[in-house]
Amino acid sequence: MSHVHKLDIEGHKIVALTLNPLAKGQPFILMHGVAHSIYFWQLDNVFQDYGKCYSLSLPGHFPASFPSNFRRSEFNADMIARILTKAIRQLVGDQQVTLVGISTGGFSALNIARYAPEFVKRVVCISGFAHGEWIGVLGIYQSLARLGILGETLFRLGYAHTANSRTMFTAGARTAFANSDIFDNHPQRETIIALLYPFFQKLDKKAMLHYFATMPDINIRQSLSKICVPTLVMAGDKDPVVPPTQAHIIAESVPHAELAMIPDAGHLLFAEKPQAYEHVLKEWLENTTLA
Repeated sequence: MSHVHKLDIEGHKIVALTLNPLAKGQPFILMHGVAHSIYFWQLDNVFQDYGKCYSLSLPGHFPASFPSNFRRSEFNADMIARILTKAIRQLVGDQQVTLVGISTGGFSALNIARYAPEFVKRVVCISGFAHGEWIGVLGIYQSLARLGILGETLFRLGYAHTANSRTMFTAGARTAFANSDIFDNHPQRETIIALLYPFFQKLDKKAMLHYFATMPDINIRQSLSKICVPTLVMAGDKDPVVPPTQAHIIAESVPHAELAMIPDAGHLLFAEKPQAYEHVLKEWLENTTLA
């Protein structure tokens, strides 16, 4: 049975979910992507075979929340890393951790590892990025969020329309796949939507605006050389959300990185290419030491 941790970090309400409370070994910190929640990782249990797994909320993502007086000017890479690092310390104390993240969670894993390298043992960056400029539908929403009052109004309208329509949300999820036929015929499509959609509906639109408006200005490439632990960089070579070139940039910038590009795959590797995804992860996890 999972266990929920509620943390207060500098006024930020951060929430973590222990996915396998009885597990032993070095802890894994799992971080979801933008506009998702801690419950995302209930869809992917690969890491639970290797240690105690904590699904950690990104700042501002329900059931987490920003401080009531939070300003967009405070939103930057160091703020994200500082808040999440303090949260992890509260969860596991001085233990070293394996950081795992998908998309903005992948960025966050890299971000924490370059900010506080002393307590990071390994990093797994899945469909992640160093520079937060997205493409496709999310890229359009980023452009709207940066167009002043009119753009923000259109962002809110589009977001509300998606939140109020399961059909629209499902259509949005479909755009994360390189091959839409795989999504349309996926045996667990309805299970995935049923888990993700209710929490998408509860997200704070203002918090999402902070992410979409500010992430294009955030780029941690120049500090990735501070990451000196084994790092796995996984991405689909046809990712329609994050430019696949970002994976190459990360792998070139992190000294001990291993790059795994999954052919003909999009953004959600665990769902679109599950066999390749699990093979790469398990082989890497079993071949990287934790001494």
